[in-house]
Amino acid sequence: MLSRHSSHHPLEPRLSPHCAQQDDTCNAAMAPEEIALYPLPPVSMYQGQNDTILTTTSNAITDLATQLIEQLDARAKSLANGAQFDLALRDAAIVRALSPTSALGYLRAGYVYQQQGRQQAAIRIYKKGLKAVPSTDPGYSHLEASCAAALDAQEKRIDFMSKLPADIVSMTIVPFLFEDYTLRQDSICPYFYVSRTWRDRILENNSLHFHLFHSRRGADDPGYDLLPYSPHFKALTMDQRRNWLNVLQDRPWQRLARLNVDCMGEPQLLANAFESVGSTLTHLRISSCRTVTQGRPIALGDILEGCPNLVFLEATRIVNDSPKLLSRQHPKLTHLNVHYESSTSVSYENMVNVLHHLPSLMSLNVKPMPDTKLLPVIHQHRPNLKLLAYRGRKKDSYDLVYNNDRPGLESFCFGGDSYERFDSDDLADMLIEHCGSLKEIQLAGALRGNIRTLEEGMVTFERLEALEIESEGESLFHLATSIIRCAPHLERISIKPITNHHKDLFNAIINLRHLRSFSPWTNADKSRDLFRLISHHIELQEQSTLQELDICIPTATTNPVDWVYWVSAIARLQSLRSLKVRFNDLGNGRDYRAVMSVLAEGCPALEKLSLYAKAAGIPKNAIHPFHVHPHLRYLKIEAKGGLHIGDGLGIQVIPNLKHLVLDAPIDESIVEVFRRKIPVVEYKSPIDNFWITNSRNGSQQ
Repeated sequence: MLSRHSSHHPLEPRLSPHCAQQDDTCNAAMAPEEIALYPLPPVSMYQGQNDTILTTTSNAITDLATQLIEQLDARAKSLANGAQFDLALRDAAIVRALSPTSALGYLRAGYVYQQQGRQQAAIRIYKKGLKAVPSTDPGYSHLEASCAAALDAQEKRIDFMSKLPADIVSMTIVPFLFEDYTLRQDSICPYFYVSRTWRDRILENNSLHFHLFHSRRGADDPGYDLLPYSPHFKALTMDQRRNWLNVLQDRPWQRLARLNVDCMGEPQLLANAFESVGSTLTHLRISSCRTVTQGRPIALGDILEGCPNLVFLEATRIVNDSPKLLSRQHPKLTHLNVHYESSTSVSYENMVNVLHHLPSLMSLNVKPMPDTKLLPVIHQHRPNLKLLAYRGRKKDSYDLVYNNDRPGLESFCFGGDSYERFDSDDLADMLIEHCGSLKEIQLAGALRGNIRTLEEGMVTFERLEALEIESEGESLFHLATSIIRCAPHLERISIKPITNHHKDLFNAIINLRHLRSFSPWTNADKSRDLFRLISHHIELQEQSTLQELDICIPTATTNPVDWVYWVSAIARLQSLRSLKVRFNDLGNGRDYRAVMSVLAEGCPALEKLSLYAKAAGIPKNAIHPFHVHPHLRYLKIEAKGGLHIGDGLGIQVIPNLKHLVLDAPIDESIVEVFRRKIPVVEYKSPIDNFWITNSRNGSQQ
């Protein structure tokens, strides 16, 4: 929260003494007699006592209007001093509406802008006042003086870039300004245009990330040209750019280390692109590789030959038609995520070939599903492998902190589409082989034949923290139950789908002493065992370890008592800090608001709330109950149907909100209000379909 003494950016000039004295003079800027609300007609249409009533009431209205304006101005001053700038500006706007020819409303608004360090906005409102207010107004001279003071403050600059030692600028200032900062073609980076010295110092750091994309607003070319600075860019992202190859070939990219490119539909040769930038690349994400190289589609070997220094490679739709994919060693590559353009499994021989030529491989994600015979023996080929995804469904994390001193896998993802069925023997052997090292397991699909389970006491997953199951039928649930019984330190579980036939599974979950996060993919009223688990943690009260819950609440049920019963139980979880609520059917707005009211009144430890409404919108006043929640710091809203403007404006008054994520159509002026009030705002623009992140240091992504 901003305070009166820290309401300006550290790089902005402080208010001038003149502005600090403005409160003492602006109250005198308007005399009561200057307000004229529909004055009496020159010829009365009434007779007798009616004339007296008309005169008396008109004078009373004028007096009340004068008092209202004085009180609004006083409240605006107090709000601004408490850093409630948007509310203060609202009151100043009402003053201008009531008395548009008085200087008071313009002076107050300008002063509020200057308290925020927004000199240009203050200048605009002062100039507007000078046009609307007659020169005979007592406050006219104050408008002139305030405008001059704002102009003077606007001209002041603090050039810390050229005054500080170069090492401090490069090691401290530039990383602070540009950490996680992505230069976008549709937004101007203000730091580049302060002075040539600023721009040169920033470019010397050589750590910039530039994002080019096909804008739905029209032009495919950048709104401003940063490409001349390409020698200083470290990372480049291009989405749906038809001229992506020209961008790479027409500019020098001596320091480009990271390239993310979507080359869908491009007829040019990828080999040409690799000749331009391949020697410097360490990280490459390339999608939709439908390109012809030497008469055949692009292969994994073509990419690695063209980019010999790659450490990380993610490539989709590449060819898998050669008995030998690679012909020489690539010792630098540690992370490989490859999606072959084929519906058949990758053969055992081809997988062995890949493993043999990538001696440093630590992370491997392959789709479609490779031959499962490789699972039990894969570490004989690559003993350093830490992450393995056999057709992983979810986006895998390549930023895990791996323990190189401990042998064995740490993260394992197996399976894909729910209709696929696999033999359980190779999978069970793999789990047993790495039970002492695995920290995360994801399983999807179904098993065929006799289902092997893991016997408690014979196998222990000592380090397992996360388990995710998506089963077709009951086969994977039996395996999941045995894994849970053998994992005493399990903290996070996600299971889909859940019915009323999983009593053994929930018995195993209830016995966990460290369960922190649970995501049951089912309507809450469909599982009695799920309610039994929640009731167990209610009984534990503050001793409960359950801190995160991802649950679907059906409000449109035949019996409204169903969801009231469930929501009331969730609200009684004493240790719950993060809640994700998914609504399959919103029903009527009244039910939705009732759900929100119950959750806001309960959940005493709640810090993170995520609301998912799919294609529907959030009903009016649904978020209002959380406006006074004392601990809520993070709010995410996903509602394709939009968010009511009243709820949108109300979000900013949540007392401790620090992070807002919006995937809902809403007026961008309201988003700007959020950006001024909330330290981190992530907003998905419905026009460009890109996420824009604004953080405390003003950066955007």
